[in-house]
Amino acid sequence: MIQNWLRRQVSFGNDWKFKGKIRRIIGFSPGEGRLYRLALRHSSMVRNRDTSARECNERLEFLGDAVLGVVVAEHLYKLYPLRDEGFLTEMRSKIVNRNTLSDLAKKMGIPELMEFDTKVMGAFSSPRSLGGDALEALIGAIYLDKGFLFARKFVLEKLLARHLTMKELEALQFNAKSKLMEYAQRQKWEPIEYFTTEEKDGNRKVYKVIVMSGQKSLGTATDIKKKTAEQKASEVALLSLGVL
Repeated sequence: MIQNWLRRQVSFGNDWKFKGKIRRIIGFSPGEGRLYRLALRHSSMVRNRDTSARECNERLEFLGDAVLGVVVAEHLYKLYPLRDEGFLTEMRSKIVNRNTLSDLAKKMGIPELMEFDTKVMGAFSSPRSLGGDALEALIGAIYLDKGFLFARKFVLEKLLARHLTMKELEALQFNAKSKLMEYAQRQKWEPIEYFTTEEKDGNRKVYKVIVMSGQKSLGTATDIKKKTAEQKASEVALLSLGVL
């Protein structure tokens, strides 16, 4: 009986310690500790492929990505009432792209809490490079644990207000075309090509652009400016590839 009691105390102590670390990151006490542990558990830790979806952070990452997108889109919509959809899309891409999220995760100390198997991932992988995924999974955990308003508050106060400056993001040059071409080269794909057609949208002319690699269509977008349509199509491609 004493041994069982001691084991429970050690378990609770570890849970309290973990929850304390999470509380310092998110700004409030977590309820369901298991959700946050799962959010920080990379798929490299899973041994059974049949249960991998339930034992790593990939499903929470999917959910957190959706919540993050909604909160960031709403924030930008209200912050820039006079800017067009193209500007808002570009700003959102600068915030939710993998490099930005990984940098934010590092500043918040998330990689240090991750469960991660370097033997599975290889010598050149690290929690730092996967921190952005874990951050999205953490947002998903907050959403399930506390609800949308808590998740929204976390994104607005702990991410955007504390770690990002909108003026600096506005000045940051983001070239989706260049990023897509670099990605295609690394993957040894066929060259990226852009196919443009002119269409009518009411009384105005718009350009519809399809970005292709060989016979594979990667993304489609339209705009009144050809170059902007190419950038938008590239962003669609990058988002579908999970690069942004």
